[in-house]
Amino acid sequence: MKQQQIIYRIGLGMLIVFYAMGGVSNLLQLPDVMKNLKILGYPSYFAVFLGICQISAVILLLIPGFQKIKEWVFIGIYINLIGAMVSHIVVEGFLPVLIIILTTIIILTITFTLFLKRNNPPEVEA
Repeated sequence: MKQQQIIYRIGLGMLIVFYAMGGVSNLLQLPDVMKNLKILGYPSYFAVFLGICQISAVILLLIPGFQKIKEWVFIGIYINLIGAMVSHIVVEGFLPVLIIILTTIIILTITFTLFLKRNNPPEVEA
């Protein structure tokens, strides 16, 4: 059980760092972010929206408690990553950036599975 806890915390830490960096980059509307949004066909204000969502996700994952809300945060991250992957595939085809997205989805899946195990222990029948 301790090994699962360590894996969970490492995965969660990686997601938090990844999303915090992405959120700040989006909020600051860094040139690379704006260039990628333009290539994908999204309006420039979409960066601010994504940044707010990403920073909100980081804050909610860091606050203790709120298990049901955190489940929805994980689901929102899935939706965001799958949307990003589909956008890149449709507009640009298969690119190396997809490896980063798929790796993040794998980390997210492992972390979310361990989150669910941790917060929803199996019921013991009497």
